[in-house]
Amino acid sequence: MSQSVVTKLGSYWGCLIRLLQANPSLHVTSKMNDAATLGASAKVSLSRFIRILVALKKIVRRILYVLSLKVVFTLSILKFVLSWARSFLRTILRCRGRATRSIEHCAIQYQVVFIPGLMTKGDEGDESLIVASGLSPFGSSHDRAVELYYFLKGGTVDYGLKHSKKFGHKRYGMTFPGIHREWGSDHPVIFIAHSHGGNTARTLQNLIRSGFFAEIPAGVSAPWIRAIVCIASPLNGCRLLYSLGMPPRSKCETHITADGVERGQQLGPWWSLVRFGQTLGYVAHWTTGDFPFFLRNVYDWGFRSWPRLTARTSGLRGLVRILKAEHAVQNTDDTAG
Repeated sequence: MSQSVVTKLGSYWGCLIRLLQANPSLHVTSKMNDAATLGASAKVSLSRFIRILVALKKIVRRILYVLSLKVVFTLSILKFVLSWARSFLRTILRCRGRATRSIEHCAIQYQVVFIPGLMTKGDEGDESLIVASGLSPFGSSHDRAVELYYFLKGGTVDYGLKHSKKFGHKRYGMTFPGIHREWGSDHPVIFIAHSHGGNTARTLQNLIRSGFFAEIPAGVSAPWIRAIVCIASPLNGCRLLYSLGMPPRSKCETHITADGVERGQQLGPWWSLVRFGQTLGYVAHWTTGDFPFFLRNVYDWGFRSWPRLTARTSGLRGLVRILKAEHAVQNTDDTAG
């Protein structure tokens, strides 16, 4: 019985082999089905990948489009401001082209003084334009206004006894020869100021009106200053510093130290950009402030009135105080920051 079963199985197997040899397409059908399945899945994956690339391309194009609009808008505004300022200065100062007689008379009668903003040393002007130089690049509006007055009239800068005691810096500063000594009620000036220079000009007008300078009687300011033209001046403050980490003045507690010096504005936490930038500047002044050649030919930080702010005057202890934001100049209302 078993032998007959084996014989039948052998015959069946032989028939199957002959059938496959006669029709070879039968034994590759399963392989073809597998290949078709793999091909379909590859096509699906490829189509998905292509759709992702197209979506990313659209997103990148939209981002670049928005950024290009912002750049174009900013450049257009800047170009407009610069062109307006240039045409205005050319009209007021040079009086060329088709300037009217009244404008020519204005430019001849009144001396024009340009006041730069922060972080600038000023430059040489000409007979029709005086460019204020020697102002503290990082000084407060009060200190820069006093320096501007003595820059024009001449003499040793006197920040005021009460002011210097209140904020803890030296009373006297640089000595200027006086580039426009005839400035007065009979020879007023026109101030054209950029950035913090506008705050400086307005503070100077207020000091003249309040009788801060001994040679000028109180209540007199209009005859001395014909006009103040401000270009991009933060007359109402600059809120950008708050977004960079500086705390608002209202959140900084005012206190008086043992030596009677007032402490006010602070730099903020150690990670803020404002504190990092100002600390870097004070460290640079601590390093180079003892070298007149560097201050005269490279960059003058304008901190001469603040004591113990260089390596020679304060030593390593002063550097540590700067890094810890404990120096008087870093916790006062008498700087531009």
